[in-house]
Amino acid sequence: MKPFPHASGRWAVQFSAKNSGTGKRVMRYYPSEREALADIRKWTQQVADFGRAAVTPEERNWILFARHQLGDLDLMPEVIAHWKATGSSSITRTLVSDAVRQFQELTP
Repeated sequence: MKPFPHASGRWAVQFSAKNSGTGKRVMRYYPSEREALADIRKWTQQVADFGRAAVTPEERNWILFARHQLGDLDLMPEVIAHWKATGSSSITRTLVSDAVRQFQELTP
């Protein structure tokens, strides 16, 4: 991987399919050659430290956050099940008058 000047005036780096993390070839653009080289160094260091792991450094940070908050990652399935049952997508907005009417219909 080497940065090269792009027609747009920015610097481009082409990451191969095996190096992109997406399974597809990816072109990334940078405002300067220095920033492109810094990103290549960062990526190279990550590969040296972790290999081509399926988990990105950002995802590792979230895993560590969850471990810190929960104390035990074995609780994750329970936490996710609770979140799915009570999360924002499980709440349906309704008018109070409609809720009262539905309640009255359900009570004998």
